[in-house]
Amino acid sequence: MTVHPHVIRSALSGDGAVHEYQVRQTKRGVDVDCVTGSRLATAVLAARLADGLPQAGLTQPEVNITIVEAIPRDPNTGKVRRFLPLKPALNTQPFMIT
Repeated sequence: MTVHPHVIRSALSGDGAVHEYQVRQTKRGVDVDCVTGSRLATAVLAARLADGLPQAGLTQPEVNITIVEAIPRDPNTGKVRRFLPLKPALNTQPFMIT
């Protein structure tokens, strides 16, 4: 099964404290790095994100939020890769961010 990035994007963009983010798929859910402009309720945001993951077959998704100073940018384009899927060898879960 797949998770459309909109499911994750809408939860993140709905929080005014999140200025920038990067989402990494894990075997059990997602790890999210957030650049914030104010205090971020990480537990509330993690719960909102976890609510959208069961549609992808994860019965107890794990969502980790980390506040960071900056998100790494591609040195050639200057752009941020917002969604980083699992590497194929690690992708044994029935969901994928596409």
